[in-house]
Amino acid sequence: KIMEEYPYLGKVEIKRSIPSTIKINIVEKSAKCYVKMKDTYYLLSDDLLVVEESSKPYKEMDLVELRCNDIAFCVVGKFLRFNNNGSYDAYEKLYNAMEKYELVDKIDNIELETRFDIYFTYDGRIEVYIGESDDADMKIRFFKGIISKLGDEAEGYLDLTSTKEASFKPKDPLN
Repeated sequence: KIMEEYPYLGKVEIKRSIPSTIKINIVEKSAKCYVKMKDTYYLLSDDLLVVEESSKPYKEMDLVELRCNDIAFCVVGKFLRFNNNGSYDAYEKLYNAMEKYELVDKIDNIELETRFDIYFTYDGRIEVYIGESDDADMKIRFFKGIISKLGDEAEGYLDLTSTKEASFKPKDPLN
C-alpha cells in the first residue's frame, strides 16, 4: 500500500522489536531521466517508473531528457510503456552504455525517433546519430574516444552508425 501511494520509494523495510519499537527504513528511487508529453513533464526512475509529474521542466536536476514518439502509457505510479518493446530495449542498451562509460552527466537528451533511428546530444554541443542500438556499448566506447580527441570546444554533428568509422561535421559558426 505504501509503495502505491508513494511511487518514488524504492524500498521500505519495517522491523518490529519487542516490546514496542518499530523501525522503518526508506530508500528513495533515484531519478534517471524525464520525458515531456504535451505541456507536462514526467520524472522517471532507473527502471522507468513514473514517479512525479510537473508543469515545469526538470532542468535544475541535470537529468537526461528522453524524447520519444513511441510512448504508449505515462502515468504517475506506473511504469512508462512504449508501443514497441524494441524502443525500451534500445533506450536501456544506450543509457546503460552511457552510464558504464561515465557519460550520463554530459548527455542532454536521448531521442528515439524509432528504435532504428536514435540520436543524443552531448554537452549541448555535439549532436550524435547512432542509428540503431545494436552494438550500443561499442558505439559509446568509440564515442568516448572520439570526444577525447575532439576536445572541449568542438561543436558539430557526429555520425556513429558504424563501429568501424565515424564522421564529424563541425557546426557552421555563422548559424
